[in-house]
Amino acid sequence: MRRLITVTTATAVLAGIAIVVAPSASAATVSTKALLGQLTVAAEHTASYDRAKFTLWIDADHDGCNTRYEVLIAEAVTKPHVGSGCQLSGGKWSSNYDGLTTRDPSSFDIDHLVPLAEAWQSGAWRWNADTRTRYANDLGYGPDLVAVTAHSNRSKGEQEPQSWLPPRTSFDCTYMAWWAAVKWRWHLKINTAEKSFLTGHLEACGWPTITKPTRPAIGYASTGGGGASTSGVKISAIYFDPPGSDTGSNTSLNAEWVKLKNTTGSKKTLTGWTLHDAASHVYPFPTFRLPAGATVKVHTGSGANTASNLYWRSSGYIWNNTGDTATLSNADGVRVDRCSYTSAADPQAVCG
Repeated sequence: MRRLITVTTATAVLAGIAIVVAPSASAATVSTKALLGQLTVAAEHTASYDRAKFTLWIDADHDGCNTRYEVLIAEAVTKPHVGSGCQLSGGKWSSNYDGLTTRDPSSFDIDHLVPLAEAWQSGAWRWNADTRTRYANDLGYGPDLVAVTAHSNRSKGEQEPQSWLPPRTSFDCTYMAWWAAVKWRWHLKINTAEKSFLTGHLEACGWPTITKPTRPAIGYASTGGGGASTSGVKISAIYFDPPGSDTGSNTSLNAEWVKLKNTTGSKKTLTGWTLHDAASHVYPFPTFRLPAGATVKVHTGSGANTASNLYWRSSGYIWNNTGDTATLSNADGVRVDRCSYTSAADPQAVCG
């Protein structure tokens, strides 16, 4: 059965949401303020998106009804008769985006609340095909997929909340709460403008409390073919345990770093490249060129970028003392190098 998000604050209750269900006594709830605060802020990866990289629609449980029909059955306000070949009849549906109803399921679209293109830009570009398929057909958390009028779905397109909100304004608070929840569920990033907009508007909504999503396992693409032997840029070391106590000060954060080395005889452009850890914290490289034979350290904290030092500007530590994996990818999302380490007495992992 599809599990649906619940908004429990007074502000959100006014939305009059047809498909929201009350939580069970044991259901864990969480404030949207907490979820939003845990989303990583990062620039979007806009290259190489292709909708065909997400497989639609599958019949995961082999019952004859694919994902589209499963959503329609789950979200019907009057339950339909399910006939041969999953033909639906006698049902009624209401679109939360614009309040319109229908008895013709073919007039409704199934909307990915966080659109496929937005998911791609926010982290799905690094996923493997299986994870993208699971995201595109996610029946494990109701807000991921919603049945709405075709007109409202297509007017939304690939837009973020700061560019598009449902025409039914009473649904705004719930829509933004769901957006934050879906992004958190799938470990997706959020850009600066998106974070600022959601912070201001969800605060005005009273920071709705919702049923806490579970988090599926994320599988990452093993791209191969773009290794350091081809690019010539390697992760040479990771200093994962700064000296002294982990105070969280900027000085301490900057004592944690990853060193890259250009092993070739020519300058390498790293603009648009990314560095990320196993928990999907992503550092997007600014406009930057690494001279032949040179090294650069990517520090966790804040500072002024130079030819030999770049700064992640993270508010917390990135590299785990108990073990982690650093992955370097080029601007096309192709993995260039990877270095894994486990807990050791030496606070520095030498990668090569």
